[in-house]
Amino acid sequence: MNTGAFMIVDRAFGGTIATQFAVINLAILTTVGTTKGYLAIRDLHIDQHRSWMLRTWAYASAVRSLLPVPE
Repeated sequence: MNTGAFMIVDRAFGGTIATQFAVINLAILTTVGTTKGYLAIRDLHIDQHRSWMLRTWAYASAVRSLLPVPE
Protein backbone atom coordinates (compact mmCIF):
# COMPACT_ATOMS: atom_id res chain seq x y z
CA MET A 1 0.00 0.00 0.00
CA ASN A 2 2.70 2.50 0.94
CA THR A 3 4.78 1.61 -2.10
CA GLY A 4 1.98 2.81 -4.35
CA ALA A 5 1.72 6.06 -2.40
CA PHE A 6 5.43 6.72 -2.90
CA MET A 7 5.10 6.04 -6.64
CA ILE A 8 2.28 8.53 -7.24
CA VAL A 9 3.00 11.17 -4.60
CA ASP A 10 4.42 13.70 -7.07
CA ARG A 11 1.33 13.53 -9.33
CA ALA A 12 -1.58 12.72 -7.05
CA PHE A 13 -3.30 14.95 -4.51
CA GLY A 14 -2.12 18.12 -6.26
CA GLY A 15 1.59 17.26 -6.13
CA THR A 16 2.67 20.23 -4.01
CA ILE A 17 5.63 19.89 -1.67
CA ALA A 18 3.38 20.15 1.39
CA THR A 19 1.14 17.36 0.11
CA GLN A 20 4.10 15.17 -0.78
CA PHE A 21 5.53 15.67 2.70
CA ALA A 22 2.20 14.77 4.30
CA VAL A 23 1.75 11.60 2.21
CA ILE A 24 5.31 10.44 2.89
CA ASN A 25 4.91 11.06 6.63
CA LEU A 26 1.62 9.17 6.72
CA ALA A 27 3.19 6.26 4.84
CA ILE A 28 6.06 6.12 7.33
CA LEU A 29 3.69 6.40 10.31
CA THR A 30 1.45 3.58 9.07
CA THR A 31 4.45 1.33 8.46
CA VAL A 32 5.92 1.99 11.90
CA GLY A 33 2.53 1.64 13.62
CA THR A 34 1.76 -1.65 11.91
CA THR A 35 5.19 -3.03 12.75
CA LYS A 36 4.94 -1.98 16.41
CA GLY A 37 1.43 -3.45 16.61
CA TYR A 38 2.62 -6.74 15.16
CA LEU A 39 5.53 -6.91 17.60
CA ALA A 40 3.22 -6.16 20.52
CA ILE A 41 0.73 -8.92 19.62
CA ARG A 42 3.58 -11.35 19.02
CA ASP A 43 4.78 -10.71 22.58
CA LEU A 44 1.17 -10.97 23.87
CA HIS A 45 0.93 -7.28 24.89
CA ILE A 46 -2.73 -6.95 23.95
CA ASP A 47 -3.24 -3.39 25.26
CA GLN A 48 -0.19 -2.07 23.42
CA HIS A 49 -1.28 -3.87 20.25
CA ARG A 50 -4.72 -2.29 20.43
CA SER A 51 -3.23 1.17 20.96
CA TRP A 52 -0.89 0.83 17.98
CA MET A 53 -3.62 -0.50 15.72
CA LEU A 54 -5.96 2.38 16.62
CA ARG A 55 -3.18 4.88 15.94
CA THR A 56 -2.41 3.23 12.62
CA TRP A 57 -6.08 3.28 11.65
CA ALA A 58 -6.17 7.02 12.36
CA TYR A 59 -3.00 7.61 10.32
CA ALA A 60 -4.37 5.61 7.38
CA SER A 61 -7.67 7.49 7.52
CA ALA A 62 -5.95 10.88 7.62
CA VAL A 63 -5.08 10.67 3.92
CA ARG A 64 -8.74 11.48 3.21
CA SER A 65 -8.15 15.01 4.45
CA LEU A 66 -5.50 15.51 1.75
CA LEU A 67 -7.95 15.07 -1.10
CA PRO A 68 -8.82 18.29 -2.92
CA VAL A 69 -12.33 19.63 -2.55
CA PRO A 70 -14.29 19.41 -5.81
CA GLU A 71 -15.31 22.79 -7.19
